[in-house]
Amino acid sequence: MFQASRTKIFQDSVQGIIEVEPVLLRFVDTPEFQRLRRLHQLGLANYVYPDCTHTRFEHSLGTYHLARRLVDAIQDDPQCASVRLSIGERISVMIAALCHDIGHGPLSHTWDRFLRQGGSNYSSFKHEDMSCLIIKRIVTKDDSLRDFLKDNGVDLELVYALIRGNPTPELVERLQEKTFIFEAMNVKLGFTSPFLVRFWTFDFILQIVSNSLNGLDVDKWDYIMRDSLHAGMGQGSGVIEVDRMLHFYRPAYHTSDDAWHMSFRSSEYSNVLRIFSQRTRLFRSVYCHKTTLAIEAMFIDILNALDSAHHLRDLSLRACAGDDNAIEDFLRLDEHCLWAMASSQYLHVPETSPQIKANLRRSAQLCQRIEFRQLYSFVGKFFVIEKKSLVDERNPHHVTYESDLSALLDNVSEAEDTPDTIEVEKLDTEVQILTEILQKLPPESPIRSVDELRLVVTAHSSNSTGGEPTFFAYKTLSSAFSIIRPLAKAYCCSLLWTGPFQDRGFTRSLRGPAPAPPCLIKALKSWLVEKGATRTTPA
Repeated sequence: MFQASRTKIFQDSVQGIIEVEPVLLRFVDTPEFQRLRRLHQLGLANYVYPDCTHTRFEHSLGTYHLARRLVDAIQDDPQCASVRLSIGERISVMIAALCHDIGHGPLSHTWDRFLRQGGSNYSSFKHEDMSCLIIKRIVTKDDSLRDFLKDNGVDLELVYALIRGNPTPELVERLQEKTFIFEAMNVKLGFTSPFLVRFWTFDFILQIVSNSLNGLDVDKWDYIMRDSLHAGMGQGSGVIEVDRMLHFYRPAYHTSDDAWHMSFRSSEYSNVLRIFSQRTRLFRSVYCHKTTLAIEAMFIDILNALDSAHHLRDLSLRACAGDDNAIEDFLRLDEHCLWAMASSQYLHVPETSPQIKANLRRSAQLCQRIEFRQLYSFVGKFFVIEKKSLVDERNPHHVTYESDLSALLDNVSEAEDTPDTIEVEKLDTEVQILTEILQKLPPESPIRSVDELRLVVTAHSSNSTGGEPTFFAYKTLSSAFSIIRPLAKAYCCSLLWTGPFQDRGFTRSLRGPAPAPPCLIKALKSWLVEKGATRTTPA
């Protein structure tokens, strides 16, 4: 059915020619996927880096392209003959790579932070889960697509696991059932090599799109290359030598845990190092730029104002729980729609109360402030490191390249030249920190309430993994090793002042953010000294 159809060619600024197979076009040519054209990949970074207007649409195509190239390279490699994917597994990887971001809300990760501010009830929302629900919705509505996937052995549960980076217990059981068949065949033929005795593609297939073990995956390769290009921070092999990664990133059997893992050749450690070094650079310079964070704080205030009228948090929560009507409404949310809602205080809202009207006016005023660049004022920043015992290396298999691989995380976890760093048992809440800083202000301070202050907390980590990353490498595919390192993590806290507009509202006479009151800067420094901060900012 789909085989007779022609592939479609996309000319991409990062990956070059991207050829999309007919079955994947059934996903691309849907309203659900086309919505990604209206979601910026970097959320609000284009307010600082004007060229960062690329969207999740092209990133999704780029991730699919790299996944396809990597899988095809594995399939064509004679050394990987024992772990070739089935047709269904190959298609599953393609779908997961293409649709992994389809569940994002508007404004990228700003939307996730807005939801978390609503309390622990909203922590269950995950864009990965939304992506899985939307994929199911697309397949359910398309009979031809559903039949094709079924006929070719595509398991949507595997697609969901590839996106989430972890399997459900039911999927584990199903995939384990197929291993004994190949084990029996190998025993009958007299093979004893672990490459042949253990035929289980499941171990490494989950590490292609979203690698929860060490963060080396095609999603990261594409967004680092794409974000670097549009931010003017390098392009092509100057960022990632992706052709070498595609050539030397292969499944390898690891005796340490009796499993197959995606592993890079030990000669490629400098290329791997470059990936994580560039990720750190992007975090420092682009994702967490102080102006971007100020605008993000303003947009979160806008979303909080809109929430009273449009119940955006509850909508997201119901959608993530699988409510079909809520999913339909969620898919109408994009950045064009959101700006229209936020910038007009005259939108019709049934039974509008005085408080809701006031919130809509505030939302519209904040939009005007953004357009006139009257942003929240940056006061200062500090890093917080939580005290915790580091995990020792668990006797992994080593080769002579161990010291170089150890440097991989040591390099990316180096702290930047931060103003101050404090070490605590546990990071306090935003309200706790702001209240303590407010108490340091003199009586004549123009700041009267914590409502005039914002604390933007961003996590800086040496890796995207939840725990200590495990890296896999090989000298030859029959000589693989792994190394586990503690995860270096710190929280960058940026203090912002909402500006001198609390009582008199928006004014067109000013341009640019107002200077932060000296007494507030002094109060922050005093609070940091009290907390035992090191490397205090010079006056």
